[in-house]
Amino acid sequence: MKKMSNPKIGFTRLGTLLVVSLLTAFTSCNKANDAQLVSSESSEGVVAQKPKVLFIVVDGAVGSEVRTIAPPNLMQLASHSIYSWESLTNFENNDVTNASTWTTLLTGVNNSKHNVTTNLATANLNAYPTVFSKLKSLQPGLRVVALTSSNDIKNSLAGGATVSTGYNNDDAATKNAAVNELKANNPDMLFVQLHSVDAAGSGSSYSNTSATYKAAVLQVDTYIGELLAAVQGRADYINENWLIIVTSNKGDNIPYVPVGKAWSAFDDKRHNTFTFYYNPRFIAKSTSKPVGILPYAGVTPSYIVSGGTAPANNGGVVPASKLGTLMDFGSGSEFTMQCKVKVPAGSYSYPSFIGKRENFSDGTRRPGFLFFLEGNYWGANYMPDVTSIGRRQALGTQISDGQWHTLTAVVRIEAGQRKLVVFTDGVRGNATNMNMTDSYISPTDFTTGWRPESNGGSALNGMIITDIRVYKTALSDIYVNNNYCSVEASATDTATAKLVGFWPSTEIETDGTSNWLRDYSGNNNNMNLKGSSQISFTETTTRICPPVSPATYKTVPNNVDAFPLVLGWFKLPISSAWNLDGNMWVPSYNDIAN
Repeated sequence: MKKMSNPKIGFTRLGTLLVVSLLTAFTSCNKANDAQLVSSESSEGVVAQKPKVLFIVVDGAVGSEVRTIAPPNLMQLASHSIYSWESLTNFENNDVTNASTWTTLLTGVNNSKHNVTTNLATANLNAYPTVFSKLKSLQPGLRVVALTSSNDIKNSLAGGATVSTGYNNDDAATKNAAVNELKANNPDMLFVQLHSVDAAGSGSSYSNTSATYKAAVLQVDTYIGELLAAVQGRADYINENWLIIVTSNKGDNIPYVPVGKAWSAFDDKRHNTFTFYYNPRFIAKSTSKPVGILPYAGVTPSYIVSGGTAPANNGGVVPASKLGTLMDFGSGSEFTMQCKVKVPAGSYSYPSFIGKRENFSDGTRRPGFLFFLEGNYWGANYMPDVTSIGRRQALGTQISDGQWHTLTAVVRIEAGQRKLVVFTDGVRGNATNMNMTDSYISPTDFTTGWRPESNGGSALNGMIITDIRVYKTALSDIYVNNNYCSVEASATDTATAKLVGFWPSTEIETDGTSNWLRDYSGNNNNMNLKGSSQISFTETTTRICPPVSPATYKTVPNNVDAFPLVLGWFKLPISSAWNLDGNMWVPSYNDIAN
C-alpha cells in the first residue's frame, strides 16, 4: 500500500508544486551528520588564518525598504557576499515577533521547536541551545561575546556567552562597546544586536518614505561601517579570517491578508529581511525570490463517460454510510460547496458533475445539492426534501472555455432571508431565495462525475475537477474573493475548522487494487474512484495560486541558516541529532578553484 502522505491542512502538497526559477548558481544544502563548512584554509598554499565571526542583527529592517534606501556600507558588502534583500524570518504563516525571531537566529530552529512566540522565558534551550552555548561546549576556549541593545536577549538568550551585556535600547552604546571589544580584546565571535530601526518603524512606518525610518536605517549603517572598520583595523587582522553576518531579524509588524491569491512569505513584509554573509574572498552572489506564476500540477481522475448517458465513468464516491450526518444541512442551516474545474469548450445539456443527490431530475424528487453545466454556463441546483417545494437554482457565468475556474455556491442568511448565492472565480453572481425551513438532507453518496438522469453525460469527457470542498458554514463574499484561487486549507484559517470534506484531487492513492482521493478535512472520508483512468496536468494560470514550496523558500537565506553557518566557519561538526532547521550556505572563493 502507498504510504500515507502528510495532511494537506497546514502543509504544502508535494507533487503539486514546482519551482519556477530556482537559484542554482551556487550551493545551499542541508548537511548530513557531522557536516562542516569547508573553508578556504583547506586549499594548498594558503596560510591558515584563525576563524572569527562578527554577527550583526538589525531589528525591524525590511529588506525591500532597506534596498531602496541603499545604505552605503551595506551596499559595499555586496561585492563579496552571499546576500539577499528578500531573505526570510521563516516561511510559516505565523506570528512574527522580536522574541521569536531572535530565538530562531540564535538556535537554528523555528518556533515550533524553540517554543518562543512572544515570551523568551518559554525558550526550550535545553533541547535547542543557542549558538553561544553550542560554541562554548564544542570549543570551550573560544571568547564568545554578546552585546545587545535589547536587555531581553542578554537576560534570556545570552547566558552561554563568555561575556554578555545589555544596553537598554541604546544602539550607540551597544556599538561603542562592540568597537571597544574589537580594539581591546580578542573575541572569536562577537554578536551585536541593534534595535533602533524597529523602534523607528513601529513609531512611524516601516517604509523608505518615512523620514524617521530612513534616518534610523542610515544611522545604523554608519554603526555597521564603524564595526567593519574596527575589524579591519585589528593589529592581527592579516592572520584572521572574518565571517561578517549582517541581517535583520524581521520585517514590519503589519498583519498581511492576501487578496485573490494564496499567502506567501515572500509577499508578507513581516517576514521580509535582508541578509549578508561577507568575507573579502567570497565571490558575490545575490539570491532572490522566484519570478513568475507557480504552476498548478498533479494527477486527477479522468471523467470518461461511455455512450453519452451510461454511468460507466471514472467518478468518485464517498459513501453516505461513511459521511453520516456531516453533510446533512437542515432547516435554517448555512453551508458552502466549492471546486475547481477545467471544462473543454462547447455547449452542454445539463450534465451534473459534483454533489450529494441521487439524480438530477425535477420530476423524480431526490433531495440534495449538485453543480451542473447548461450551455456555456455552470449552475447550482438544490432540491429540498419537502415535496411541496420546488428546486432552488442559480446560474453562474460561462466557464466552458478550456480554462481553470473556481466555482462556489453558498447557502446563507442575509438580512433575514436565506439565499443560494453563486460565485465564479471569487466574483459574486446570481442569487435565489430559499425558505428558512428548507432542508437539504440527502441519504445518498457524495459523488463526482456523471449521475443518473443527467443529460449529455459525454460532456464530462476531458473535464478536470479538483480542490473539492464542503464547509458547514457560509463563507463570506470577502473570504470567497480573497481565497478562491488557493489550493490549500491553512491550519490557521478559521474557515478550515468548518470543513466537512476537502479533496485536493491532485494525487491519486492506491493499494494496487483500488484507487482513492484522500480527504484532508480531518474527517478521513476518502473518495473511492471508479476505474483507473487518470489525467496529469501542469499549468500556470492567474486563477489558481499554489503555495510556494519549502524548497523554493530555501533558495534565499532564512533566519535558521545563521546557526549552522557560524559553526561551520569554525570547522565544528554539525550533527543531525541536533535537529536543526537551517541550510549550510557554501561560498565560492575568488582566489582558489571551487
